[in-house]
Amino acid sequence: MSERKWLLTNAELRMNDIGGRLKAARMQGGYASAAVAARTFGWSEVTYRAHENGTRTVSVSMAKIYADAFGIDIGWLLLGAGSGASSLPDGA
Repeated sequence: MSERKWLLTNAELRMNDIGGRLKAARMQGGYASAAVAARTFGWSEVTYRAHENGTRTVSVSMAKIYADAFGIDIGWLLLGAGSGASSLPDGA
């Protein structure tokens, strides 16, 4: 067996949680930082950053707002199912 099977990159691990998928969607949308995305959409920067970092739970209503803003499927954002960010950008 290959050791690679058991070694996941940080980016791969982050795709397993809402915050990681949120960051991937933001980056795919062309927003260089959480602050830029929050300002663009009129969200609280502190709250958005906490959602992306995984230090605060994302409610279903906020997940819907994020999904609509980034043009992704809410099922993918919440559960990792369905269509979401097509790929994780480098450095995420």
